[in-house]
Amino acid sequence: MPEQAEYKIKLPAFEGPFDLLFHLIKKAEVDIWSISIADITDQYLAYLQSMKELNLDIASEFLVMAATLLRLKSKLLLPRPAMVESEEEDEEFFRINTAEEFFLRLEEYRFFKELSSLLQLKEEEQQKIYLRSTGGRKMMVITSQESVYTIWEGADHLSEIMNRFAAVTMNDSYSPAFNALEDFVVSEKSAYIESILRKAKRALPMKKFISGEKLWDLIVTFVALLEMARRRRVILLQECPFGQILVALRNDEEVGKGEDDEQRTAEENC
Repeated sequence: MPEQAEYKIKLPAFEGPFDLLFHLIKKAEVDIWSISIADITDQYLAYLQSMKELNLDIASEFLVMAATLLRLKSKLLLPRPAMVESEEEDEEFFRINTAEEFFLRLEEYRFFKELSSLLQLKEEEQQKIYLRSTGGRKMMVITSQESVYTIWEGADHLSEIMNRFAAVTMNDSYSPAFNALEDFVVSEKSAYIESILRKAKRALPMKKFISGEKLWDLIVTFVALLEMARRRRVILLQECPFGQILVALRNDEEVGKGEDDEQRTAEENC
C-alpha cells in the first residue's frame, strides 16, 4: 500500500494570551468593544483545545487567561452579589474583574502592539539607508619628537577649527573693536605662522599664532591657517578626537613614513 502523505499543521506563535486574543478579534473583523465575552471565550478555548490535540505545550499564562475568561463569562451569564475574594484566589486569575477592564486591557495591548510594529517598520527603513562618512582620510604621523598623533585630512577638521575659533571669540579678553589703520594681511600672517613653526621645530597650538587680543587679528589668523591648509603647507594634529588641535609644518617625507607605518600596523593586526 502506498504510504499516506503526512500533513503538517503549523499554528501561528503568539507572544502571550493577549496576543492570541487580539488575533482572534482581528480574524472576526470586529471592534474590541463590540465583541462578546462569551464568543471570544469559546474561540479562545477552542484554540487551546487544538493545541492540546497536537500535543503542544501550553504556557501557564494561557491557562490563567482561560480561567479569567471563564470567570467573566460566568459572571455575565449568572449574575450574583459581589463577594470578597481571597488573595490566593486572585493569584489564579489575571486582575480583570469586569468586562470593561478586559476591554481596556485589550485596547492597551492593541496600542503597544501597533506602536511596536511601527517602530519595527522604521528600523527596517533605516537599515536601507547608508550614510557617507563625514571624516576624511585617516593616517598616523610620527613627528621628530616620537609623538604619535591621529589626524584627519578631510572637511571635518575645518569645521572643528571654526568651532574652536568661535569659542575663542566669546572670550571677554578680546575686544570687538579694532583700529582701521592696522593692516593685517593674510600673506604676512602666513609667513609669521611659518616662521614660528620653523623656529619651534614642533607642533604648536593655534593660540600661539595670535599676537594680540584683537578680534581682527584672530580672524586673519584663522583665514591664514585655512589658506595654508589648502595649500598643504601645514597639517593639523590631534592626540585624540575633540582634543586640542596642533599646527605643524607639512613634511612630505614624514607624512609618507606615517602612511607606511599605518599600512604596516594594519597588516600586523589582520
